[in-house]
Amino acid sequence: AVEIKPKCPVQPSETRFTTSFGSFYTGQHRLSDGARRGQVFYNFTAGLDHTTGDRTSSDFRNKDTSVAAGYDFSEHWKTSLQGRYG
Repeated sequence: AVEIKPKCPVQPSETRFTTSFGSFYTGQHRLSDGARRGQVFYNFTAGLDHTTGDRTSSDFRNKDTSVAAGYDFSEHWKTSLQGRYG
């Protein structure tokens, strides 16, 4: 099993958009936004992967989203709520 954990932002605020393309209409696109205000943080990530593929019926399309929000009580005591789709 693979466990994917959304990262907790360490900067006050950060937004990123990345995109890449390849042959056979292959693409990967990601949007992420996160912020930390004192002890409270949130993170949102969404992505899209797609290709038409080299062979017949090898099309692929995947959408994914993850969200996280949390509160740091201290350096050792932290809580968060995380969710993922896709």
